[in-house]
Amino acid sequence: MGKIKELFDFGAIQKKVLMISKLMGGAIVLFYLLTEEFSIRQGAGFWIWFALLVGVIIVVDHVLGKMISDPLRRINSTAKQMAALDFSAACDVTSKDEFGELSQSINIMFSNLR
Repeated sequence: MGKIKELFDFGAIQKKVLMISKLMGGAIVLFYLLTEEFSIRQGAGFWIWFALLVGVIIVVDHVLGKMISDPLRRINSTAKQMAALDFSAACDVTSKDEFGELSQSINIMFSNLR
């Protein structure tokens, strides 16, 4: 039971990125199969499917970008405060992935330096 739970635990950033890339690969294969099966390479049908695929890719790219860059910005801001010897703020990233671990380590370091 623990191995199954671990398999579907998306706590690690690497697992999240891998899952999203697999989903995108599946979407591209599905797009190809639909265009082959329904012979819609010419005409409006092809362009509708193409636009949908591009839209999905843009949305996934945006979500993945926010998932990675937002915690990094918050951790970076806290690290800059620490570099300026301002230990008043703590790192507020509480996710259960590598960013959460880094945030917790920074908070422990802050408390040890005070």
